[in-house]
Amino acid sequence: MKRFSVLVIATDRRVVLVNKKFVKDFSYADMTSVEYRQHVLSGAITIYVAGQKEEIDYVPNDQAQLVAEFIRNKVSELREQSRAPSTPAPPPMPAPAPAPTSVADELLKFSELLEKGIISQEEFDAQKVKLLGS
Repeated sequence: MKRFSVLVIATDRRVVLVNKKFVKDFSYADMTSVEYRQHVLSGAITIYVAGQKEEIDYVPNDQAQLVAEFIRNKVSELREQSRAPSTPAPPPMPAPAPAPTSVADELLKFSELLEKGIISQEEFDAQKVKLLGS
């Protein structure tokens, strides 16, 4: 059986395998695991995708480990992203601002203070003029 050399292209989204007979691409989302093996002269990478396995033989040993680790890291990153919330939580709602008081409310408040003897008639009249602007 004649073996063809395979070009392995690992991008940030997928792995593409190219040789004289085929072009195959696999999304990291579809991969379940990646293995590499070292032999005396070369290594091998096995990619498990959707219940199937793709074997890439005759990869230089140092490159087999680097490529397999790169693919494994991308698969892990994708799984972590899918577990993270897709939208950030909304910031907490600020406490409601106190309702603005109307002139009538303020006058009522000063009137009650006058009735309780907390302020004098002159103080009440001064606040009334200030609030009514006259």
